[in-house]
Amino acid sequence: MASVTAEKFRAPRLTSLSPGAGCACKLPLAKLEALFADLEGVPGLGPATGDLLIGAAEGDDAAVLRLDDERALVLTTDFFTPIVDDPADWGRIAAANALSDVYAMGGRPLFAVNLAAWPGEGLDLAILGQVLRGGAEVAAEAGCFVAGGHTIDDPVPKYGLAVTGLADPARLMTIDRAAPGDQLILPARAFAPDAGREQDGRPPRRLGRPPAARRRRTRRGRLRLRRDQGQH
Repeated sequence: MASVTAEKFRAPRLTSLSPGAGCACKLPLAKLEALFADLEGVPGLGPATGDLLIGAAEGDDAAVLRLDDERALVLTTDFFTPIVDDPADWGRIAAANALSDVYAMGGRPLFAVNLAAWPGEGLDLAILGQVLRGGAEVAAEAGCFVAGGHTIDDPVPKYGLAVTGLADPARLMTIDRAAPGDQLILPARAFAPDAGREQDGRPPRRLGRPPAARRRRTRRGRLRLRRDQGQH
């Protein structure tokens, strides 16, 4: 039976348990594009049509389904391997990353479910509890309920959220709306490819605000700014 009594200070370096951290653990985009090319014609995986405003073929931050003229559901999921060693901070960063995809589409998150992979033996379950607590804190700040979730036994820890949000169909922010002459607004300093990951027990290499503090914030404030400025 897995123990649930570990103290926080006994947690191992979570980043040492993963061959890749954060978005670095994702499959390359070129491979995914080739995969979906092979799946062309499969029912349900085609371009958006009817009330499905954004689907798999559009490759945007989230899927969008119109409910009526004023409401659309926004659905997204994001999870990744440890990007920092502090369990709660990892949970906060992963949750903020998933929630921010809803804001990126011009929506607001309503509720979410946890997605977690955890070793059944050798890594205290209490550490996962700290991860979930961190994620729930960020979700609560966004006014988003966390309504359960799903866990599997996996030697490499992973955590994230599947999020459902609501948006105005007429005010969606999609990747295909950029036009010649638009101004680009870069809201944060750029990071080196490995800047967000703790290396060999040392703090993350950073170019500005510490990654853990910056990345556990959602894009809620940016969404208000984008709407006020008429951004798309």
